[in-house]
Amino acid sequence: MTSPAVKAWTSFLLAAIGLYGSFTLWKVYKAEKASAANQRQPATAAIAAAVGPVPLEKFAFIDSEGEPFGMEKLRGKVWVASYFFATCPGFCLQMNQEIAKIVRDLSDEEVTFVSFTVDPENDTPEALKAYAEHMQADGKRWVFLTGKQAEIQELGQQYLKMSATKEHNDKLVLVGRDARVHGFFKSRDTQAVTKLKREITECAGLHADSEK
Repeated sequence: MTSPAVKAWTSFLLAAIGLYGSFTLWKVYKAEKASAANQRQPATAAIAAAVGPVPLEKFAFIDSEGEPFGMEKLRGKVWVASYFFATCPGFCLQMNQEIAKIVRDLSDEEVTFVSFTVDPENDTPEALKAYAEHMQADGKRWVFLTGKQAEIQELGQQYLKMSATKEHNDKLVLVGRDARVHGFFKSRDTQAVTKLKREITECAGLHADSEK
C-alpha cells in the first residue's frame, strides 16, 4: 500500500507539473499573440524608405483664406496630413474632431496639421473657411487646403501613400523634418492616436536637440 507521505509527494509533483505546463502554455500564447500583432503593423519604415522624401517644392495649393500655400512652407517642419471632404457628415467629421483633440493636446509642440480636401469642386476656400471655423481650428497650426484634383491625388497617392478620393480614409500621415513619411495612424484607434502623439513629440524634439 502507498504511504500517506508518498501520496502527498505524488500530489505535489502533479500540481507542480500542472503549474509549469500552464505557465509554458501561457508564454507560448503571449509570444504567438505578440508575433501576430507585429505582423499586423504596417512596415512604415520600409514604406518611407521606398517612397523617399516628399518633393515639397513640386506642390502648391490654396488655403481657406484663398491664399496660395506652397508646400515648401512645411520644409524642415513636422506635419500631419489627412484627407477629407467638408460635406461628409460622419466619417470625416469624426476624424477631424479627433484631430482637433490632438491639436489641443499638443499645444506646446511644433507641429502643423494639414487637411486636404478630396472634393475641390465643392470645397472652395470659402467652404473650407466655414468648416475650419466650425472646427475652431487655429489657422497657424491646422490648415485646410484645396487645389487641382490631379495634384491633390498625386501628392496623396504617390508620396504620402494615402487614398485621395472620396473613399473614406481615417489615416493620419506623420511627416518628419526630413520630409519623409514616419508613420501611418488610424484616427479612430485610441492606441494609434496615443502612439502618433508620442512620435510627434519625438520628431518635434529632434530639431531642438540638434540646436543645443
